[in-house]
Amino acid sequence: MEIKNQTPMTLAVLKEFNRQHQRALRIIMTVMWAVLGAALCIIFLLGLLLGTVSLITTRTFPNADLLIIGGVGIVLCVLRLFIMPALARRNMRKQADQHCVNTFCFTRDIMEDHSVSDTASSQSQIQYTAITKVTESKNAFYLYISPTAAHIVRKDGFTEGTEEDFRLLLHTVIDPKKLHIQ
Repeated sequence: MEIKNQTPMTLAVLKEFNRQHQRALRIIMTVMWAVLGAALCIIFLLGLLLGTVSLITTRTFPNADLLIIGGVGIVLCVLRLFIMPALARRNMRKQADQHCVNTFCFTRDIMEDHSVSDTASSQSQIQYTAITKVTESKNAFYLYISPTAAHIVRKDGFTEGTEEDFRLLLHTVIDPKKLHIQ
């Protein structure tokens, strides 16, 4: 039995994948970077205060290591907390603007992916053993082929077979340790 699916890579699809993929990591990393940023601000302000006191009392500015470390750290935190998410959104928009449509054909032996966009087309066959993890959201299945890359299979995109047929196929061809679906 073949199961076929057609999934357009729209901005909404890419945003949903990004939210699903980075949900737990994003919370931990944001808290960690915010705490680090606060600590670096304190170091920077402490260096500024010590430098000012030293300048007033001895008329010389002490070693500026605290200022440099704090300033560079603050710049890195700003990059991580604000610039990196903006770049990710820009990349998603660029990818969505290519109007890529993935057509999948799933059999018991292999998964075929035929991708067509405004700029290119490709066809690949993927063994199920190459899939490292399968997760799902409300609207899609994510078949990971690396820690950061996944094939997105929309639940409303099945042209042959159904979501339940696909779920049964996954349970038969994917190692249960890799399945994180209902």
